[in-house]
Amino acid sequence: MHRNFDYLIILAEICTGSNLLERKLGVFVDFKNFGEAFNPSYIEPPKIRHIMNVQLQERIQNPMLLLENFKQQSDTITGFRYFHDHGLRVLSPCLLDPHYSKIILTRSPVES
Repeated sequence: MHRNFDYLIILAEICTGSNLLERKLGVFVDFKNFGEAFNPSYIEPPKIRHIMNVQLQERIQNPMLLLENFKQQSDTITGFRYFHDHGLRVLSPCLLDPHYSKIILTRSPVES
């Protein structure tokens, strides 16, 4: 099956609906979301110490290793949520890669 993209990054902040979107996308069998995979404090969910055989310390030292592992998953679309304080070293490669679909979530300050 041809797809327009292979990976997904959800660019979000707190209270923008990223948790809800992640849960809704989770119903698709060909989509695997890794939450806040590049959160500097932990690997999502907090009690898990690795994603796709990449440990937290490995990800901190070389976040591109985890990003490359996402790309190796040819049978699924992999994705993660990215907040402003998450691993800056992965942001540019994701934004510049045409195989990454970008979803940008915002909220209205007036409605907040």
